[in-house]
Amino acid sequence: MDKILADIPEMAFEADTAWIKCGGEIPEKYIRTHLSRIPIMHFKDVEADNSITELGNGIIDFQEVLNVIRNSNVEWVSYEQDSSDLTPIESTEISIKYFKKIIGE
Repeated sequence: MDKILADIPEMAFEADTAWIKCGGEIPEKYIRTHLSRIPIMHFKDVEADNSITELGNGIIDFQEVLNVIRNSNVEWVSYEQDSSDLTPIESTEISIKYFKKIIGE
């Protein structure tokens, strides 16, 4: 992926925290490296086995990700839950509650 990004320096992309982590990178470090090219940040959490989980239930340090993107060109943060053992409402409530906590609401 970095080779493709390096070959097209003007290309912007939506960085997905889960897939960055599953790809073997530390999300906040990877995002910092490419920050000027990220207008949209995609928040998704994973467990140690790379399975998708609700925000705050996994291993991604979203507080650090927020510290990196704060005062940057990132205009939007999106959230998506690919799968869950919970109902969509239950899953979303957990993630929204966590997100509000880390942004200080």
